[in-house]
Amino acid sequence: MKTHSGIWIAVFLGVVTPPVLANEKGPAGAPPALFTALSECRTVTEDAARLSCYDLATSKIEAALSRNELYVVDQKQVRDTRKTLFGLPLPDLGLFGGDAEDKNRVTEVELVVRSAQSTPDGWRMMMEDGSVWAQTDGQMLGRGPSPGTKVVVKHGSLGSFKASVGGQPSVKVKRLA
Repeated sequence: MKTHSGIWIAVFLGVVTPPVLANEKGPAGAPPALFTALSECRTVTEDAARLSCYDLATSKIEAALSRNELYVVDQKQVRDTRKTLFGLPLPDLGLFGGDAEDKNRVTEVELVVRSAQSTPDGWRMMMEDGSVWAQTDGQMLGRGPSPGTKVVVKHGSLGSFKASVGGQPSVKVKRLA
């Protein structure tokens, strides 16, 4: 018997399918037709017909994956992507959730300073993950950021961000890159 264990794992981990969702309009949050067809195989009562249904549905999923028409993303990948995008002004595409009830919602990130420059408004910090954050409030820091300094960036009010540099009181920041 042919197995499709990779597909089954992907189905249970959670999926994001931008090209398929874009081409197959349905209710918001509804799974794409490929997964609906797979789920419908459970209703087939005759064993051989059910197996045939599963084989056909999984072969279509595998083909869509190989053509990059379907993307499978688990919760860890979603969370890691959200951390990477934290602070960037992006439109809500509905691909990564983000509502208050979302258990993968990122509300803060811990970063490490790679380098920093003093500016008239405060500090511009380049982080080890490649992100760049600029202080926007002009408040003085007791100790300026230096390479290796830990920075915790959190959501502030009205879409702003606050950063605690080396455990000091938070200053307002915005992400530049």
